[in-house]
Amino acid sequence: MLPILLFHSLLTLVIMHHCLVYRDRTGYHLAMNVAMLTGASTGIIMGIGLMALFPFHFVLVTILSACLGACAGLINGWFYDQQTGFSGLSSGFMAGLMGPMLGASTGYDILFVWGIEMLYLMLLVVAILMIPRS
Repeated sequence: MLPILLFHSLLTLVIMHHCLVYRDRTGYHLAMNVAMLTGASTGIIMGIGLMALFPFHFVLVTILSACLGACAGLINGWFYDQQTGFSGLSSGFMAGLMGPMLGASTGYDILFVWGIEMLYLMLLVVAILMIPRS
């Protein structure tokens, strides 16, 4: 489970760098979608992964995944403006609260986590391809 968390963290940093470089060409709506996508996916993936690593620390894992998702959405949203940062923050926080519950109910299935990660990657590729058109 640790390689998945590291892969997701690296992927999120690459997307944040890409958004920072192309900040001037990105429209308002696409920027909000990217910030919400980054925050929500980080909250869910970190919640599932941390729940698999520390299965009996429910409260700590929930707080940590909510904070990580909120921080990822907020930082990515602040590249554009305050409203986008707030949207990323709220989306990441709510997904961070749901991530540990989802991880506990799926039984920490590694195929489920890789499926969510591939869905996140596919959505980010679509968002990046939309930057020149926005």
